[in-house]
Amino acid sequence: MSRIIFSSIIFLIHSATITAQTDFSKDESHLSFYADVLVNADSGIHRDKANQVFYQDLKNILQKAGSFDHDFSSIKWVSFQYPADRSFRFITWQLKSTDDDYDYFGFFQDRDQVIELKSTVDYSKSLSSQSLDAQQWYGRLIYDMVPIEDQGEKYYLLFGFRQLDQYNKTKVIEVLRNDKGKPSFGSPMFNKGTGDQHMQRLAFLYSADAVLNVDYNPGLKMLVYDHLVQRMGRIPGQGPTYLPDGSYEAYKLEAGEWVYVEQLYNDIIEKPRDSSPKRKVDILGRAKKN
Repeated sequence: MSRIIFSSIIFLIHSATITAQTDFSKDESHLSFYADVLVNADSGIHRDKANQVFYQDLKNILQKAGSFDHDFSSIKWVSFQYPADRSFRFITWQLKSTDDDYDYFGFFQDRDQVIELKSTVDYSKSLSSQSLDAQQWYGRLIYDMVPIEDQGEKYYLLFGFRQLDQYNKTKVIEVLRNDKGKPSFGSPMFNKGTGDQHMQRLAFLYSADAVLNVDYNPGLKMLVYDHLVQRMGRIPGQGPTYLPDGSYEAYKLEAGEWVYVEQLYNDIIEKPRDSSPKRKVDILGRAKKN
């Protein structure tokens, strides 16, 4: 009799697990539809309405038990970024409301909580000096996270992209610390050697029609990025903007801070335009639709 009862309990647990998995599959399909609409609909009004549904439904789904273990991998246009130990994740995405208006949304999630990221900070010259958190977040699409261990301390370098308007884009590198489930953004660890106060983050403003390489190079153990110079823009009505000139700058980790390296490579004075066919991919590396 006890064996029958035990078998029944196992069956019920197994059935409940299958049901939970099925529910998340349905949730994922539902979210995928609205994620596609919020990015690809022709009408800004339709994109905005789809985003409202997507945001609220994603928030509700993430609060369900077991959601953290579901990766929602079929949802395009949304970035899910994990550290190597998968102890938490960032979920971020972009909404193009109009041709000149972009908004950013996101969540921080671990096994115990879901935190909304409030995009309340705009781009400005003071961005490099601000210490931010989930309630004061420089909204962007987070596309990479690099773990750093130095002098007994562990943190992450967080890489993000933000379209400001039809003329300008930004990329940002900042330090992420996750202190007992409370993410903080920025740390005065970037030393450009000018005598000024150390910067909380690196923020790069550049032309919307340019490609800016901003990466952590594990071989060099440096942050390497294209040097930007001011030029007249090529987009009608743009005016002066910033474009890569073919040289590179860097930051190298020394004695607990990231120290500026003025000139890393300088083999090319000016990059020629590449006439080879471009891969049609988005910021996440996924194939774009024709």
